[in-house]
Amino acid sequence: APPPPGPAYTLETRRLHLRPWSPADAPALVAAVGDSLTHLRPWMVWAQERPDVEATAARLRHLRAAFDRDHDFTYGVWDRASQRVAGGCGRQGRRRASGLNGRRALAE
Repeated sequence: APPPPGPAYTLETRRLHLRPWSPADAPALVAAVGDSLTHLRPWMVWAQERPDVEATAARLRHLRAAFDRDHDFTYGVWDRASQRVAGGCGRQGRRRASGLNGRRALAE
């Protein structure tokens, strides 16, 4: 039997639009993280300094490739009204004893 399909490519709610990250999203993501650093620092080890656009684009390229290979499914979360990054969420393909490993981070 063929493997089950991966998760939806895009998801919509009245307020949010979710889709895989793209390297072109780097400036918007860097702006959102920069605006939220004070709130992210205590919880996210990667949020100690403002990210670099070029490094962020490289990371997003890696995340997109993993999504397209059906390995990890990381979405950018966009506010539909403002078209701004609201955060990100995802599901990693690796299994733990407790089940699938998931991750999320939302901008304030």
